[in-house]
Amino acid sequence: MLWTRAFGGPGTDWGRSVQQTVDSGYVVVGYAGSLGAGKEDVCLIKTDAEGNSIIRAPATRREYEFEIGLVCKPSPFSRATGITIEPRAPISAPMSLCIRDLQGRIVRVLAPRPYSLTWDGTDDRGRALPSGTYFVRLDIGSEHATMRVVLQR
Repeated sequence: MLWTRAFGGPGTDWGRSVQQTVDSGYVVVGYAGSLGAGKEDVCLIKTDAEGNSIIRAPATRREYEFEIGLVCKPSPFSRATGITIEPRAPISAPMSLCIRDLQGRIVRVLAPRPYSLTWDGTDDRGRALPSGTYFVRLDIGSEHATMRVVLQR
């Protein structure tokens, strides 16, 4: 495969895995020193069949409408983990907060306000979820933040 496109910026960026998708595009996963926070962030790029970037996450700093912080601790946890949303600017866009399993299924939807809350390892019906890795995803307008948490029963 011969690449004819470059993605990234002035920092050191590198792809670690490239997979062709069913739409004849590609997904590239790697690390980016010039995207996101600029500190070797994990980066995902989705291209169309011609190699044009469709999705690029994290977005470059210039594309941020606002910065958000998401902290989940402790992790691993057995009873509950604290979730703290740390907006760095006033938020007027719609917010949503959910917990996803490794297959990407939403197992719990939480109210994102107040900015500090607790998840007890249960699903939307109050049933205890099994031990495993889950992802806390915060969406604010077109921006999002995701944290990995480990539930150990």
